Amino acid sequence: MMRIMIAFICVLMSASGADAQSSDQGDQSGGWRVRHNDAPEFWRLYHPIDGSLKKTIVLVWADRRDDVSMAQAFEEQKVRRGEIDNCPALITAETRPEYDPFAKAMLALTKIKDPDAYAAMDKDLPIIGYEAADDERTPHCALVAREFVGGAMLYALILDKTDALATRLGTVRNAARRLMDDINEKEAPATPAQQPADDTEACEGAKMNDDWILTWSPKTARVYVRNPQFVDAENMLGKRVQLGFNIGGKVDAGKGREDPYLNITIAAEENEQEFVPEKLSLSVDNQAVQEWGKGGAQWAALSNAAVQSLMSGANAELSTTELGRIRFQLNDLQRLLKLADIAQHKAVIKTRLGECES
Repeated sequence: MMRIMIAFICVLMSASGADAQSSDQGDQSGGWRVRHNDAPEFWRLYHPIDGSLKKTIVLVWADRRDDVSMAQAFEEQKVRRGEIDNCPALITAETRPEYDPFAKAMLALTKIKDPDAYAAMDKDLPIIGYEAADDERTPHCALVAREFVGGAMLYALILDKTDALATRLGTVRNAARRLMDDINEKEAPATPAQQPADDTEACEGAKMNDDWILTWSPKTARVYVRNPQFVDAENMLGKRVQLGFNIGGKVDAGKGREDPYLNITIAAEENEQEFVPEKLSLSVDNQAVQEWGKGGAQWAALSNAAVQSLMSGANAELSTTELGRIRFQLNDLQRLLKLADIAQHKAVIKTRLGECES
């Protein structure tokens, strides 16, 4: 017990000993506050009001290496944090993947609403993070990671010597993930003319500019809208949204993408619950170009006419049931979609050559 106490005190000292170099970054939803430290770099997440979480320590670091996969980096930190923070069970704990919320929710929805469409869908969901805890029922330490636009991963160490995490780990984990999302949002790589660089040689990665976030891996190629405008603001209270374009079709190392298609992906979160908003229609430059039906029809690819309008248009508006109307600019979309397609093809080739994890 004394060794555990010392380990917790050491973590607290490492977080508080550099207060002269740290600064508060304001409130998060749910009453959480964030303190950022410059040197060494880390973020501390704490809850000043909730008594059950006052003794919970949440520290977030950025692994800025660009030559290591998120999976490898996470396993390395499981060992390191398990040793440093006297949490040996974390070293051998099961690593659980976090799947893309849109793909996960849409797969589940389509399975119920349209079994035929579900049978044809790709069941290999993209992984956006990992987590592990020292004990399933009464954890005292946990490690949570998310993809990072500036390197291998962002990861959070969650510690609590009480049994609070037995019932509150989910709440703390979601707060850590929101912080990591915020960090990713601010970490736009500096590139010429504010455009994502054409350097897509890595097996997986992300590039960001003022308007778009491009991501790729051997399994996915996506371009997300970074700053959508929510016309019906009253529908957005307490919600977080992810909107983007997914390039579909199997990618063969030799032939490239077979039977390509483009669809719009949208996922949202409210009260720590993820859901898929229902798409109604898409307009480009005030002209309707696509409508969606119910259930599995929500997964329908964009028509050729809709794609051509997006490539040549200036502005788009997506109408949804839960969120109302969402507007976004189309500047540079065609170039970024092509770049994402090429990046995934390169990653598939590297995977076949044994240079990427399959």
